[in-house]
Amino acid sequence: MNVMNTLNASNDVLGNLRRRAARPAIRLLLIATLAVLIAVVPLGLILKHSASDYTAEMAMLAEIRRAPTWLVAASQGIATVYAPLVMGPVMAVLVGALLWQSRNMRAAVCAALVAALPLAVTFAVKLIVRRNRPATPLGALAHDPSFPSGHVATAVALSALLLVIMHMRASARAAHGVESSSRGQWAAKILIVILVLLPFVVAVSRLILGVHYPTDVLTSLVLGSLISASAYCLSAPEDVMQVA
Repeated sequence: MNVMNTLNASNDVLGNLRRRAARPAIRLLLIATLAVLIAVVPLGLILKHSASDYTAEMAMLAEIRRAPTWLVAASQGIATVYAPLVMGPVMAVLVGALLWQSRNMRAAVCAALVAALPLAVTFAVKLIVRRNRPATPLGALAHDPSFPSGHVATAVALSALLLVIMHMRASARAAHGVESSSRGQWAAKILIVILVLLPFVVAVSRLILGVHYPTDVLTSLVLGSLISASAYCLSAPEDVMQVA
């Protein structure tokens, strides 16, 4: 009986995934994500061995690194805050808080996947490609691979996680007939804009410090966003998807 229940549950999950993947918007998202996943390692290897790309990207970094001293100091602060070893535990606490508050294991699993998958893929690509850091003073100090940016991937994961938690809480309130005040709705919209912009701020800060090439941060922005969005669309509870 337990085996049959497990098989039935597995069939339900697979059926639900197929139904979601059949939706046109989600299908396009999954195709785009798969295409980027297939291309990211070859792209990284091409960039790693391209002398012309190296020259062009180093020229861009030379221009960006003329930033004012206060921007450099701010970028160093951002680097500390958004370090994967700092934000990883923070995101784990956020997922745990979601589980404790909602008592919904599927919602917590969805949130965990949204945050963890882009980081896992990013660091796997780093280990495969092993692109050296830029030949800048701070870039030379960083010994881990450059492509893609782990800090930017962390920023994308954190923003995606917070957006998902916000949406799940809004869905729960809507299910109970609770409406947000106009002030609350405006605050939510402002917070959404901030969360969307933060990964771009982190990306620019990495270039100001000279610890990443422009293609490192751009790849992390695209790759992380697609993976988080796909993870959400495939794993979010059905009641949340209906509100989306």
